[in-house]
Amino acid sequence: MNRCIDKIYDNIKKIIMYISSYFPLYIMIIILNFSSFTRVFYDIKIFLIFFILLLLLVVSIISIVLLKLGRGSKEKIIGNIENPDDAVLSYIMTYMIPIISNGNNSREIIIVNIFLFLLIGYIYLRLNLIFLNPLWALFGYMIYKDDKKEIIITNISRLELKHKRMLMGYYLSNGIFVAHKNNN
Repeated sequence: MNRCIDKIYDNIKKIIMYISSYFPLYIMIIILNFSSFTRVFYDIKIFLIFFILLLLLVVSIISIVLLKLGRGSKEKIIGNIENPDDAVLSYIMTYMIPIISNGNNSREIIIVNIFLFLLIGYIYLRLNLIFLNPLWALFGYMIYKDDKKEIIITNISRLELKHKRMLMGYYLSNGIFVAHKNNN
């Protein structure tokens, strides 16, 4: 029973991380549709869209709180750390820009964008890509890979990491380790 609950908790955590990875998109949608949102209390469709965007923003903020408050006492031995690549930037350019760049807000385009969002989410969760999160980068967290090709999410600079052999933190998911500067 505990194993089942742990799996559900892990999946909820991953979904929260996926939702937060689109934080910049939610802000862009609000900016692009700001004039429509002034009618939020007069049109049920606009109200629902606005409410969903606010909900997604709140979930995104929760992910940052969870990331910052997360503590762990697991030790991770590190060797060579690879520089962070442009995976987060590629994520933004590949998945966010196409969604907002289509000026046609027809029902069909909205349905296709929702389908695309869900499809990307399924792949994101299935391939354990929760480390691809621009919001975390905005809050000072970088993504590194170690010799074992495990992902390290940390707010410790690469220069400081060069002088460390061990990190204290926790596993966010299989192969994704989080280490906070104030714990190391």
